[in-house]
Amino acid sequence: MTEQFEVNGLRAVVTGGAGDIGRCLVAGLAGGGARVLAVDRDADALHDAMDEWASERVSIAVCDITNEAAVDRLFADDVADGLGGIDLLVNNAGVMVRAAPDETEFEHWRSLMSVNVDAAFLCARAAGRLMKPRGQGVIVNISSIASIKALDGRVAYCTSKAAIAHMTRSLALEWGPFGIRSNAIAPGFIRTRMNADLRRDPVRTAAMTDQVPLKRFAEPEELVGPLLFLASQAARYVNGHILFVDGGLQVT
Repeated sequence: MTEQFEVNGLRAVVTGGAGDIGRCLVAGLAGGGARVLAVDRDADALHDAMDEWASERVSIAVCDITNEAAVDRLFADDVADGLGGIDLLVNNAGVMVRAAPDETEFEHWRSLMSVNVDAAFLCARAAGRLMKPRGQGVIVNISSIASIKALDGRVAYCTSKAAIAHMTRSLALEWGPFGIRSNAIAPGFIRTRMNADLRRDPVRTAAMTDQVPLKRFAEPEELVGPLLFLASQAARYVNGHILFVDGGLQVT
């Protein structure tokens, strides 16, 4: 029974691989026997993460995935040639801008959308071009509770994550007939360096965790299980689904 949850032998690409969540996702996939290409634009962070993973199943690629030509080269050289193809794409790269709507600089808006939405599309398109001829593949996008729940001071971020959720559904519709499953994981409040400053404020921290039925932040590694499920044959009939991993936050 447990073999249907295996990811052994899968060829996976994880963007934002050097971040807190990305490191856990890469480690989880490699630990399950997948060959993983971790992609990030921060070379120093990637090499630091490589020391942490210490796995022969993990390789790295430094790439600005907001650049169309760079993404095409990445998938031609590191994925098609280096990995020998792709079975799983995890669109995890993301950034956040905190500002009121009237104080959000358009430059910052565009920069966030470029990473959170444009890059995810570019990678999905490149992966799909390799997956379609084989008639199989899995795409898992990292969305957020912010895709359905407005969060104060994060209009750009919320908009981008709603876009990711609906892009996931659109890809599921378009590519399902080709055997490609597209789903998303929508985390709630995750303990990462991105929100470290916020968590130093006990009042704001309490205000956030009080909204969550489980009354706590999630740890990054708590996203590994949901990813392994969606990537595995156990989820072979799951397509176009947004899996909320939020401690119940979406029901409040």
